[in-house]
Amino acid sequence: MLGDTVRLLSDKKGLWGRIYKDDTSKKLKKSLKERKLDDAPWQEIKDDLSKVWDSLFDPSEKTQKYIHLARLFDKLEVSSQEQYKGYSLTVFFYHLAQEKIPSDVYKRHKLKGDEVYNFGIEVKRDIPWYEPVFREIKETAIFLLSSVFRGGASGCFIAIIYFLLIFTLGGFFFQRLLNLANLSVPGLPGGSNTSESPIIKKAIKNFSNTEKSLEQIKKDLINTTSATGSKPSKNDINQAISKILDPTYSSNAGKPSTSNNYLNLKTIDKNKDKWIQAIMYYQFYKVTPSKSDDIDGIIDKDGKTYEALKCNLLQNMQLQATQPTAESCKNLGFSQVKVAKTPAPTPTPSPSPTEDQAIKKAVQEFDKQNKTKFSLETLVKELDEAFSVSSSYNVINVLDPNNEFGIYLSRMTEGADKEAWVKAILQYQESLKPRVKPGQSINIDVDGVINYERNTYNLLKCDVAAQLGETLSDTPICGKVKPIIDSSTPPPG
Repeated sequence: MLGDTVRLLSDKKGLWGRIYKDDTSKKLKKSLKERKLDDAPWQEIKDDLSKVWDSLFDPSEKTQKYIHLARLFDKLEVSSQEQYKGYSLTVFFYHLAQEKIPSDVYKRHKLKGDEVYNFGIEVKRDIPWYEPVFREIKETAIFLLSSVFRGGASGCFIAIIYFLLIFTLGGFFFQRLLNLANLSVPGLPGGSNTSESPIIKKAIKNFSNTEKSLEQIKKDLINTTSATGSKPSKNDINQAISKILDPTYSSNAGKPSTSNNYLNLKTIDKNKDKWIQAIMYYQFYKVTPSKSDDIDGIIDKDGKTYEALKCNLLQNMQLQATQPTAESCKNLGFSQVKVAKTPAPTPTPSPSPTEDQAIKKAVQEFDKQNKTKFSLETLVKELDEAFSVSSSYNVINVLDPNNEFGIYLSRMTEGADKEAWVKAILQYQESLKPRVKPGQSINIDVDGVINYERNTYNLLKCDVAAQLGETLSDTPICGKVKPIIDSSTPPPG
């Protein structure tokens, strides 16, 4: 994987190579020299990068992830035969990731001494354990030789015994220990040297997953709103996706791309290779924390790239998200995602003894066969398979639109969680009554229970499908109620 990336970025005639050589590396070095890290490309990681200037700097789990960048820059700077002038990105990121610089890296970049200054920071070589041993052996050898010349026959005999021990048994075991150490020294060269990338092959094979994921992201965002209440159009989202993933657009620091149709969702099937390379570029530079296994040119539904791209779109398009989504985006480095303001819930009167009894009974039936838990899990599974989407969010949104009860599909085992689900279902069942169209008759039990394939189940399925922008043609009951969006409209006449 590393070898593929190096070839892309070191190709002076290729798009990625030009972007790296003429833009990214120069800007990053300039920012590190001036200690100004507010430029957009590394705004989100400036706190990590600036830690190296802290006198108490100590690598942590948060900075160790940059070892991948250190190894990449090592390859790129060595291949370009850059002379060390006190400003090496390789040395900077090795120092950030593990503080000390591996000896083999030190040697490749022709650094001298055990300590040098890089971007004004004192960095140290990671001295292998065998160097002090060699030094001791050398000093011992000198001592023994001097004993030979000073001690006559007895000194010569002692020296011979020492030499036999050190250079036969000692040398035998030491060489094998040294071989083992060399296999695990950080910074050793690695990566594929094949001319045809298996990563690209795999990404092309899985390209249908990427297309489905992009479609799902669009469906997720089409239901969001900005702070002004406006909703994005499909065309707006298409353009935003292309701009985010288009490396030529990113390289112009926010100015319009010089190749407006470099990435076009309308012709995505004809340009798979362009999309895959753009996704890999995005995974490497934007998805954090990034590991080599994550850079595969594939967008899997609910995977790290999927979540990062969705957060990136929410932030760039200034769309509002739920509190959990905004928190998740912040963890991925997108701290500007705004939380949607939810109206204060209308105070509900304390339940009457009859309501208390209904809730208690519904909780008792929650886990029974073909009852609420089974029905909810089956409904989500059926919709996911029917429309190739993730419907869990929409199920919760239909049952608890104001997030009043805090229900989650992953939390249906504890008593308090079951009670929250029952209250949400009761509220939904109550809301169904005024939505029944004139002339239609539907028996809706307001009992807080969802019985499999009964009216509450089928109507919930209709509403979730409608929110996904789909229609259940084989469920006639859908046509007997007004859609949720029209539920506030009084019936005619």
